[in-house]
Parts: sequence; structure tokens; C-alpha cells
Amino acid sequence: SAERFEEAARLREDPREVHKKTVPFDTVSALAIHLSLKTIPERERIGLERGRADIIVAGAWILVAAMSHLEASSLRAAAHGLRHGLLLDLASGRWA
Repeated sequence: SAERFEEAARLREDPREVHKKTVPFDTVSALAIHLSLKTIPERERIGLERGRADIIVAGAWILVAAMSHLEASSLRAAAHGLRHGLLLDLASGRWA
């Protein structure tokens, strides 16, 4: 649920604990709504980084729209960013 993600952010859960966990579409959608209803200072208090608390809502809704368009019922959380994944793909020779 959205509250679970808020609690994880507040506790600064170890990224390795979240890595590869499945997140259902309903949870992503609920989280987008939950974050939309909070002010930037409230988002920062639950653990979102200063400088990201203002843009996280847009990113959450983009994710909801992408999942909806792709008819994805869930996603897999990653502890690493997109650049990390791209570097792994490049190193594997997949793009050669």
C-alpha cells in the first residue's frame, strides 16, 4: 500500500531489501494519489530527497500512465537507476 512505501521511506529501508520486489499496479496508483495529496514539505518529511520531492508526483503519474498503457499488472522495483541498467546491458554485449 502507499502507507507501506511511506513507512519504508521514513525508515530509510536498505535498497537491497526493496530490490527486485514486485509492486502491483494498484499500489503504484495509490502511491501516486497519496503523494499528490501531500505538500512538498510533507513529502520531504516522509523521506523524499530535497530537490526530488517536487518532481516525484509527475514521475509517479508517468509511471501509472506507462503501466496502464502497457497493461502491466505490476513492476519490479530496482535499487539502481536506469544508467546502471544501461551500463550492464552495454557490458554484456547485448547492443553490439
